[in-house]
Amino acid sequence: MAEPDLPLDPGDLFHLCLSVDDVEAAKARLSATREWLWAPVEDWTLDVFLPGGDISRMEASVTYSVNGPVHVELTQFRAGPVTAGSDLVEPHHLGYWCADVAATTENLIGRGWSLDYQVGAVGGQPIAAMMRSPAGYGVELVPVTSRPRISAWLASALPSGHG
Repeated sequence: MAEPDLPLDPGDLFHLCLSVDDVEAAKARLSATREWLWAPVEDWTLDVFLPGGDISRMEASVTYSVNGPVHVELTQFRAGPVTAGSDLVEPHHLGYWCADVAATTENLIGRGWSLDYQVGAVGGQPIAAMMRSPAGYGVELVPVTSRPRISAWLASALPSGHG
């Protein structure tokens, strides 16, 4: 059973995000103690929608560990509403697969959570949402419709014949 403060299915936990000052340095530091495979680093520029209707531009460099089942996401936030890196000591958020980002966002708000921001929108629906629990930890709602693209991104890092 899920914690009362986290009404999400533990089986939907997809990633743990570490906000870092330098993605390449963080990859090297983590790989020094364990054999990690990393997806190619992608540079993202996204519109994020803040509570109250303001829009901000987020710029970030992002990679995921290919190792799983729960992946490590390394994100270097360069611009937008997110704070600077933590040097691998504190998770920025947990990412959960979500069938309906908008409905789950409303459900969590009804349970006392707050919305930090939503990412983009397609047909009026958010592409993803960054939530804050009453206890203060971050949760990203990642739409399950993103799973094929992310799976292909992770598979691109595998040696030939391993995907």
